[in-house]
Amino acid sequence: MSEKRILIEWPSLGAKVQMCKTDKNAKMFDEYCNRLPYHALQIHAMVAGYQWYHYSPCVVDEVTDLIDYNPKLDEIDDGWLLWTPLAGLVGCAYGHNTEYLRTIPIAKVRDEDLETLRSVGKRIWESVMYTKEIIEVRYSVIEA
Repeated sequence: MSEKRILIEWPSLGAKVQMCKTDKNAKMFDEYCNRLPYHALQIHAMVAGYQWYHYSPCVVDEVTDLIDYNPKLDEIDDGWLLWTPLAGLVGCAYGHNTEYLRTIPIAKVRDEDLETLRSVGKRIWESVMYTKEIIEVRYSVIEA
């Protein structure tokens, strides 16, 4: 039996990762997948740590009943795809974070993709701080 996954691609970086559904916010994962595919411009946190993000098509009023896990950003493991209702952002933690605001994990990166995720995060940081390269991110649903 196949399982639904979120495929995240950065064409200009030649990179992609797969995010898997977990038992945390499983209904949110399903609803988020219903909103795919979409493309966005990738940005990076400036002072909060190792996290990249972009603006999201999710609206707070539409998903608040789907959330059962809402940890602080500085307490989560690397590799979580996150939705932040405060600003309507979807992001990913790929290293230490200092921000203590609440966030909503949607999916977790496959173990074999964690290093790719970290490498992409560093490239996004470099683009924001130094090169000013525009990085597009693409989201879709796949069956694996």
